[in-house]
Amino acid sequence: ALFWFLLTAIVVAYTAEGGQLIAQFAKEFTETTTITPTVGSLLFASCFASFAIAGTSRVDIINRAFVLGLVGSFIGIVGNI
Repeated sequence: ALFWFLLTAIVVAYTAEGGQLIAQFAKEFTETTTITPTVGSLLFASCFASFAIAGTSRVDIINRAFVLGLVGSFIGIVGNI
């Protein structure tokens, strides 16, 4: 039960902050479009839900790209030290 609570709290936090970021990006990028953080959260959740619905093979490809970017940025930071 504790794990489920923690997982739910993490998903809610990511979705809320993702909505804030999308709303801020829309405001700064377009300067005419204003969306609420609630709509931004809906867009954020819809984007990532579409990845999950696409299937595990596509999620695996996206995850590999993110890990490759993580490794590349780590090498770039450590290489400059």
